[in-house]
Amino acid sequence: MALNISATPEKKVYEPAPVGVHVGRCASIIDLGTQTETFQGETKDRRKVLIQWELAEVRTTFTKDGEEQDQPKVVSKEYTLSLNEKANLRKTLDAWRGRPFNEEELKSFDLHSIIGASCLVQIQHRVAVSSGNTYAVVSSIMALPKSQTAPNAELPAIVYSVDDEEVPQGLPHWILEKIYASKELEGKPLPVPAEGVEQPLKDPDPLALPF
Repeated sequence: MALNISATPEKKVYEPAPVGVHVGRCASIIDLGTQTETFQGETKDRRKVLIQWELAEVRTTFTKDGEEQDQPKVVSKEYTLSLNEKANLRKTLDAWRGRPFNEEELKSFDLHSIIGASCLVQIQHRVAVSSGNTYAVVSSIMALPKSQTAPNAELPAIVYSVDDEEVPQGLPHWILEKIYASKELEGKPLPVPAEGVEQPLKDPDPLALPF
C-alpha cells in the first residue's frame, strides 16, 4: 500500500498597514453579537461590534479568480457596544466627530450613520508572542481636518446585525468565527469563507485589554 505525502502550502502572511496616521473611511460595521470574555479571572458577556476602515492610500494586492486585484488596505477595531462615559466606543466617536455627545444624542445614536464617514486613522504595530507575526493596531481615530479631503470610497459598505437572516458574503474567516461564537448564533454551522478574500491578521495578543 502506498504512503503518499504532499507539501503543505505555506499560509500567506499579509503585510500590515504601515505605522502612522492615514486618511480613512468607515467601510464596515459588523455586529459580533454577545461574546463571552474572561479577563483577570472574571467572565462576562458583552455585546461586541467590529468597525472597519479602508485606507485609500495604502494598497494591497491579492489573487481572485485567477486575476490580480488591487484595493485599499482594511483595518479593524473591536468595541463593546456601549456609549457609557468610559466606553472606548464613545471615546472614539467623540474624537471622530470632533465634539462630545449631548444628552439628546445619547438617548439614541444610530451607529450605522458613520458608514462612509471619513477620518484619520492612527496605526501602531505589535508583534504576536505566539507566532512572531507583526500586525497593525488601530490606536486612535481622529476627525479629518476641514482643509483635507478623503478619497472616495472604493469598497462596498458592509452593515451586519446578528438579527439579519444571512451573513454578508466575503467576510474573512476570523470574523466569521467571531460571529458564530456569539450567543445569538451558537450552534449554527460556520459558512465557508469566499476565496480570494484577504485574511488580515486578527489581534492575537492575550494581554490586550478588552474594549
